[in-house]
Amino acid sequence: MPVLHSATFAAALVAGVLCSLGASARMPEPSVAAAPEAPADVRPPLDSRAKLDAWLRAHRGKPSPLDAFSAGGRQRFLAGLGYGERGVVSLPFEDLTWELDQAQAQAVLTLLGLGDDPIATTLRTDPVPSAWRGDRKTPSDIDRRYTQYIALTGAVAEGDASTRARHMDALYRQLFPKTLVEHADKLTDPDLLLLARAAANAAGSGSDQSATQDLLALLVLLGQRGMERGSLIQDAQRALLASGKLDDARALTAQHPAIALASIPTVGTPADALPAGPRWWRLSADATRMDAESADLAQTQILVLAGCHFSVDAAQDIATDPELGPVFARHAHWLGQPPGVEDLDAWKAWNARFPRHADVPHHPAQRLDALASLAHADLCHRPGRQGR
Repeated sequence: MPVLHSATFAAALVAGVLCSLGASARMPEPSVAAAPEAPADVRPPLDSRAKLDAWLRAHRGKPSPLDAFSAGGRQRFLAGLGYGERGVVSLPFEDLTWELDQAQAQAVLTLLGLGDDPIATTLRTDPVPSAWRGDRKTPSDIDRRYTQYIALTGAVAEGDASTRARHMDALYRQLFPKTLVEHADKLTDPDLLLLARAAANAAGSGSDQSATQDLLALLVLLGQRGMERGSLIQDAQRALLASGKLDDARALTAQHPAIALASIPTVGTPADALPAGPRWWRLSADATRMDAESADLAQTQILVLAGCHFSVDAAQDIATDPELGPVFARHAHWLGQPPGVEDLDAWKAWNARFPRHADVPHHPAQRLDALASLAHADLCHRPGRQGR
């Protein structure tokens, strides 16, 4: 095989794996010298951290588009802004979409120099009623805990995915102990909603299922107060799917028929019916059934952990390559993220875009626990050896 093919293919797959691991959409910025101090009379757009800080000092106590946030929401939003040479390069959306309406969000983005950016023109907010938001001047104890949680989890970057997940679990339980959840019925509406948001974040980023159980319990309380939020119910369904609790996810779906929740395929061949070893789910063409499959390690196998457009580009090029195409058609399995991490509609769309090549279809499939030792790499297994 020519060297050019190998090098190009390796680069494409490595990029694809990085995307599949949830790499930020923010592009890395080149290191630059410290920004100069902004003048005291700075005017928008606030396209540097120095200008933002100077503007905040000059406008302390004066009306501002940022007044639309609660005190905690404003603090989290400002702390989460990332700046580079071209202005804002990282934007925290959570409080923006939970608390601000379209006009308020547009005013904030314009203040930051993003008024004409596609982010501003495509962003859709879904603000909760004002009675469900925290105080605009003084954050509550739960609000401060949530702000600390967001800051600490945002700083977790070391170690592999399992290590990071355990760290996330520990941070969540440290700041939101079980006793707090058990007495959540005593909380105010804004604090109850913030606690549910914290549980939803932990359920989606950690590995301890106790956060998911917290979220399910808090959803009951929210429903009793008439504060049901579809996005939190969707978070709970994704967490149940990601942990393999398909029956619980189906039950949750049945409890909330008015919420747009993912359809959950039935299981034909369960994973525990297969021998130990690398296993995955194969999704049917109509996305209504999943069957567990395992690799025949007596044969050459190529396992590709597919993710985002890099993998799409690689799959397109490989399919038409006279050398790689036949090899991948015979030996490759394209593996996607599990249900709850990856949208099942994305699996279905991939299968429709890359139909059967020779005798082996390109298909995304779940990486079950037995495949965890192979995670985060592109592998070529040959009988008696394994290459990366």
